[in-house]
Amino acid sequence: MKLLQFNISKLICKQSFFGVLALMLFAVNTTQGQAIFSNPITGTNPNTANPYTAGQTVSPNITVSGIGRGSGITGTNTNNRYNASGWNSGAFSNTKYFEFTLTPSAGYLIKFASFEYTAQASGTGPTSFSFRSSLDGYGTNIGAANANGTTISLAAAAYQNVTAPITFRLYAWGASAAGGTFSINDFTFNGMVTTACTQPTVTSFLPTSAPVNALIKINGNGFMNGSGTSAVLFNGVPATSFTVISNTLIEAVVPVGSTTGAVSITTNNCTGTSPVFTVLRSTCTMLYSDIFISELYDADRGDGGI
Repeated sequence: MKLLQFNISKLICKQSFFGVLALMLFAVNTTQGQAIFSNPITGTNPNTANPYTAGQTVSPNITVSGIGRGSGITGTNTNNRYNASGWNSGAFSNTKYFEFTLTPSAGYLIKFASFEYTAQASGTGPTSFSFRSSLDGYGTNIGAANANGTTISLAAAAYQNVTAPITFRLYAWGASAAGGTFSINDFTFNGMVTTACTQPTVTSFLPTSAPVNALIKINGNGFMNGSGTSAVLFNGVPATSFTVISNTLIEAVVPVGSTTGAVSITTNNCTGTSPVFTVLRSTCTMLYSDIFISELYDADRGDGGI
């Protein structure tokens, strides 16, 4: 019997509305945090407590200090705000501040987004302000604090995946009189508290290269850790679809628009990156419902095709 060979002249291409829709959904910005530690600061003379914790709201799996003050300032009676005097140093002083400490529970981490506060200073109160953190020994300003309050971004990498206690301090100075006051009226730390994660690992692909719309198998480990896998990206482009088969196997469809590069997998809010996966180029633009054979010919030279 003679060996028969087959030529397949067309490659199946599939462009789906649902694939485009998935890309659009992944483009939505989902980095906005939620309140993880806040206090509207109400009541009679909150300054009498150092730190002040009444009325605060705290996310599960973290502990907090409340709002406290440094040894260089003195609590001053005023209702519905945390008030102090003694800000009358002519320059920055490392003892004149309000402070907040947040500590994630074992096995958890904090991803900060921002710090929001409202405040007020008396006519003889401080005129200069600085918001700093314990991460660098309170050596660098974060954002631009002021007397009235603002939102300070904590989106920098230094404030992500925090697994140890972290303290923030709002320093003030430059008051024209010892009795000049400055108070925090309310505050909120925004972000997310989540389980500390172990990056998923990718060991191999089957096949090792494929065109867009092909279904591939991704072998590795940790795909079902914690809350599970939430994203599969081919060189930055979200997979058209994916299914977690087991802790060691994911099946994913190579998305339109992807190029050769690493495949990244986000599991339990932790992202692991694979070796390079090769995306094959194709000029096929039409949708074919079936593979068809354009020519069948004999392996021996001289025999014509069918």
